[in-house]
Amino acid sequence: MFDAHFHPLDLSPSLQPSSWPGLGAPSLERPWSQLRRWAQESGNPYLVGFHPWQAPYWGQAANLSLALNSLEEALSWRPAPWGIGEIGLDRSPAHLGSSGAQLSLFKAQYRLAQRYALPCLFHCVRAYTELLAALKELWREAPPAPLHLCHAFNSSPALALDLVKRGFYLTLSPRWLERNGRSEAGVKRLRAWAQVIPAQRLLLESDSPWGGDSPLILEEQARLITPYWGIEPAAWPSIQAQKAAFLGMSSPSSDKFAN
Repeated sequence: MFDAHFHPLDLSPSLQPSSWPGLGAPSLERPWSQLRRWAQESGNPYLVGFHPWQAPYWGQAANLSLALNSLEEALSWRPAPWGIGEIGLDRSPAHLGSSGAQLSLFKAQYRLAQRYALPCLFHCVRAYTELLAALKELWREAPPAPLHLCHAFNSSPALALDLVKRGFYLTLSPRWLERNGRSEAGVKRLRAWAQVIPAQRLLLESDSPWGGDSPLILEEQARLITPYWGIEPAAWPSIQAQKAAFLGMSSPSSDKFAN
C-alpha cells in the first residue's frame, strides 16, 4: 500500500525501506543526497525541505540564504523531488522559542514552491491559524503552489472542512489513530471528520518510524477508518495507488517539475 508520508532514511535496515512504496520525506540527521539515492533505487518519489524543527539554525537571517541555495540546487537533481516538505509551523511547547525563525523559513521555502510550481507537504502543530494567514499573504504575491498536503492532521472538523474547501489533501495522524481511534471520543472525532473530509482527499500515512515501525500501520488504519468512510479495507491499496498516480507521486524520474 502506498504510504503518503514516511522517513525511509530513519527506518531500521531490517525494514528494507527500498521496497517500501511511498513518498519519502527527509531525515533531520542525514543529507538529502541519500534520500535521492533511495529514490533512485526504489523508484519512489521524495521531498526536500527544511522541517520547522530545524528553524533555530536555518531560519536565522544569517543562514536562510544558504538554506534556500541548497534547496534550489536540490530541485534540479534527477530524479527530481516531487515537492517541498515537510515545511510548516510547530507551536508545541518544545518549539515555541523558534516561532519567528519558523515563519521566516516557511515563507522562504513556500515562495520557492510558488516559483517552481511545486507541491508542498505541511507539518503543522497548533498553528493552523498562523499557517493559513501566512499562505493568504503569500498567495497575494504569486499563484499558490499547485498542491497542498497536510500530514498527520489532528485538529477540529471545522478546520478540516476549511482546508478541504481550499483544495488541501489530508492524512490523519497515525499516532492519534493508534492511541485514540477506538475510544469513545476518538470514534466521535472520526465520525465528524468523515462528514467533512471526502474520501478522495484523504490519504494514508505511517510517518514511520515516528508513527510506528511497520508498513502494516497502513493496513491497520484502513481497517480502523472503514466504518466511517465506507471503504472496504481491501480496496485501500488500489485507492491509495490511484491517488498517488493522480497527484504525480508515482513517477520520481519525471521531468514534470524541472526548472
